[in-house]
Amino acid sequence: MKQNITFYIKILFNVLYILLIKIKNPKHCNISLYQLWESPPKIRCKNNGKIIIGRRMLSRSNIHLLVDKGNLIINKYVFLNHNVSITALNHIEIESHVTIANNVVIVDHDHNIKDGEEFITAPIYIKEGAWIGANAVILKGVTIGKNAIVAAGAVVTKSVPDNTIVMGVPAKIKKRIN
Repeated sequence: MKQNITFYIKILFNVLYILLIKIKNPKHCNISLYQLWESPPKIRCKNNGKIIIGRRMLSRSNIHLLVDKGNLIINKYVFLNHNVSITALNHIEIESHVTIANNVVIVDHDHNIKDGEEFITAPIYIKEGAWIGANAVILKGVTIGKNAIVAAGAVVTKSVPDNTIVMGVPAKIKKRIN
C-alpha cells in the first residue's frame, strides 16, 4: 500500500513539474503529462528553443535537456538512464522506442575556433529502436539508424546505418544485425 501511495505522489509531482515548465515556456514546451520520471529532468529552453516530449518517456536521475535556439523532439516510449545530457542548438530528434544508457552525451554543435560564428551546428536523428550504450557520445550531423546499436564508450562522428552495431573512437561498423 505504501508503495502505491509513493508511486502516485511521484506521478503527481511530475505532472506539477511539467505544468510549471509549460507555464514558464508556453510557446516553447510541448510535454505530454504522462511521464515516468524517477526524478524530473532539468529542462531549459533558451532563445526561442523548442522542446517536445511524447508520452511515457522513462527517465532516471540527473537528466539534463538544454535547448538553445534549436529544437529537441523526444518521441514516445524513450528511456533515458542516469546522467544523460542532451544539448540542442540546431535540431535533435529521438524517435520512439529508443534506449539511452548511463552517461550518454548528445550535442548537435561544436565550438567554432576559426570564423566569427560561435558554433558550428548540424542536426542529429536517432531512429526508432536504436540503443545507445553507456558513456557514448553522439556528435553533430549524425543519424543513428533504425534498430542500430552504439556500443558503450563509442564516439559517433558519422552516421550509422540501420541494423548495425558500431563501436570505438571514432565509432566504426563492427557487425550488421537482422
